[in-house]
Amino acid sequence: MGGGTNRLLWIAAGVLAVVGLVGLVILFGGGDDGGGGGDGGDTITATTPIEEAGDYNAAIERNFMDSCTSDAEPGEAVCQCAYDQIEATVPFDRFVEIDEQLNDNPDARPQELVDIITECTTQ
Repeated sequence: MGGGTNRLLWIAAGVLAVVGLVGLVILFGGGDDGGGGGDGGDTITATTPIEEAGDYNAAIERNFMDSCTSDAEPGEAVCQCAYDQIEATVPFDRFVEIDEQLNDNPDARPQELVDIITECTTQ
């Protein structure tokens, strides 16, 4: 492999890792603070703020961009391209699945994201 291909793979791996962090940012950076209300039971809700959103929205985009651009490597243009492509081509329920997959295994490489990152880094 050439140097350019290796760099592309490192950039793609970095962006995929950042996408995995998006779930954490959304989980801890938004949604209910857990105060008040509730029935006092031991039931744990299986939904996260990203699931509760139900669809792509400005908060999800902002959190994605904040997470993605916090590392200098991919750059804002690549991050915005990636988000735009994800929003346009990945159904929201699949986005939630990918987010969960990356939270469980940050080294996972969902094919949709690999394709999107490759396209955005070669433009």
